[in-house]
Amino acid sequence: MKQINEKVFREIIKWLEKKFSLYPFVEELYLIGSSLEKSEINDIDIVQKVNLNSTKEIQEFAQKLISLEQEFLYRFNLPLHITSFLEKDNNNFIKFMSLNKSKKII
Repeated sequence: MKQINEKVFREIIKWLEKKFSLYPFVEELYLIGSSLEKSEINDIDIVQKVNLNSTKEIQEFAQKLISLEQEFLYRFNLPLHITSFLEKDNNNFIKFMSLNKSKKII
């Protein structure tokens, strides 16, 4: 477990906002889970809602997410776990978010 201070927490938020803002189809992005507590965390959990339609678009973005996870691990020495919902799964997204404490990033 790792404890992060306020400065590192702000750096993580800024990094996530910068990286995910590059993709216009990312409609919403939230930080969830224990990472909001900033003490004794094992990883950073985020949830995103994306507006992608074709299987090809989804597969290409999935590959980019793998790269982002690796870059995040290298930069912050913490695993990044990404949960994604498609726009068409909005009801599931809303239900999932209602069960989790969150901080909106995008």
